[in-house]
Amino acid sequence: MLEEGPHGLELRRADDRPGQGVRASFEGLSTRGHPFSKLLRGCTGVVVDATAGLGGDTAVLAALGWHVLAIEREPRLFQLLCQAHERITDPELQNRITLLEGDSIRCLGSLPSSFQSPAAIVLDPMYPPRRKTSALPPKGMQALRMLHADGGGDDPEGLLAAAFAASPGRVLLKRPPEAPAIVDRPATFSVGSKLVRWDAWELGAE
Repeated sequence: MLEEGPHGLELRRADDRPGQGVRASFEGLSTRGHPFSKLLRGCTGVVVDATAGLGGDTAVLAALGWHVLAIEREPRLFQLLCQAHERITDPELQNRITLLEGDSIRCLGSLPSSFQSPAAIVLDPMYPPRRKTSALPPKGMQALRMLHADGGGDDPEGLLAAAFAASPGRVLLKRPPEAPAIVDRPATFSVGSKLVRWDAWELGAE
């Protein structure tokens, strides 16, 4: 649940004490070796993070120099993002991030004028937990799963279709590494690791 903590709002599980909850942050994340550097190579313009969550992808994108529209439909997460945005100490970084509350499938059909036909749309939907691991996910992921259990989860297929329809230069979709390829529209290229795989569709040349 969303509660006030010693440093602002935080998501706390039932056994968390004040100060032990999860907060969003746009500062202090490392960009070294991040796959976005490869995935967005050659792109110019603005970027839409259509599944903002706790702001991790948005933070990396903004730190790499992109102007980012971060969309989040879950009201409690959006409150955390707003507080995190207010806490940013670097005015230039703060100006590179714009927040929008709403369902991305609808929002992608009517983006603000400054973010229409973006260079890229980033999708990091929530997938079911992987079955072949006994390790607990990080606390932030546990909090996100808790909220998504309340709100019905993401619709990866709907998000992908809405992203294609928004006329971006590129669409990036984060998936489990073992996920099968999308047969009816194969990705242009992929960047992956043992934990995740990013599929990229190059649309600007179509």
